[in-house]
Amino acid sequence: LDRLDISHFIAFLLAPGEAPFRILEAVFQPYNVRFWTLSEKGRMQRRQLSVAHLDTFGGVNIVAGPHHNELQRAFEVRRTPEQQCGSAVWHRFLDRLNPAPRYKGRGHEFVPIKLFMCHLPYIHENLEVQIAIADCAERRIFTHWGC
Repeated sequence: LDRLDISHFIAFLLAPGEAPFRILEAVFQPYNVRFWTLSEKGRMQRRQLSVAHLDTFGGVNIVAGPHHNELQRAFEVRRTPEQQCGSAVWHRFLDRLNPAPRYKGRGHEFVPIKLFMCHLPYIHENLEVQIAIADCAERRIFTHWGC
């Protein structure tokens, strides 16, 4: 999947039948994000992202971050994400993935989350992809949460 490029993805979106829906299922894969943190006493503590503050009206946070393989490698060798990918990258990813609620009340909740990684970075910003989705003959594509 990591070798798939935008032109091939667009070709799948414009293909007949179930191909457009299936390519979305293929490029959005669920992953557990497990990582190590350093406690105040200098001990390594294992963590996993499983809850976040979400705007429940939108229901989805789209965040660019480190590739899952990079996080997995760091976890396996007991390195913190800051050590693996840099403090700024990791904290920007976490702050956008789990933003502090702007206000408490309706529409903002601390909820269980499921994390997916798109194997084509920044496709949500690509105009050609958006046009291909709009032109897609398979209308069921719009029922996929990745659309």
